[in-house]
Amino acid sequence: TQDGTNFVYLLISAERSSYDPGTGTIGKTTASTYALLYDGEETAIGGLYGTAETAKREGFPFLKDLPWWFFGLRYVFGYDRKEVTRNELVVLVKADIVPTLKSRIEEKEKQKTTREKIEERKEEFEQRMRKK
Repeated sequence: TQDGTNFVYLLISAERSSYDPGTGTIGKTTASTYALLYDGEETAIGGLYGTAETAKREGFPFLKDLPWWFFGLRYVFGYDRKEVTRNELVVLVKADIVPTLKSRIEEKEKQKTTREKIEERKEEFEQRMRKK
């Protein structure tokens, strides 16, 4: 709290990990930043990109899978396709400051006294109705 304004100073670290079962390696990308957020304010962290490449053989079933030395038919009836997918991880952070224990107890007491006042008024109303 500074000048009665509540805020949160954060060190934010985001990590994107991936596992390649073919080579047994783990790829890791990290991003870190500092943020000063007021109560209820949001921020976003981006820049964690990932790229996935897939190679696929397509064409006529069976004929596309013939060996290369079988009259070259695999090249006539099929083709290799390479697909590259790129994606980004975006992390959204929202700061919500939880009230102190003292203020929560005070709020509970206010609710209790309000409930008691409602009960008193209810009893007064019922007594008036009985008199009539």
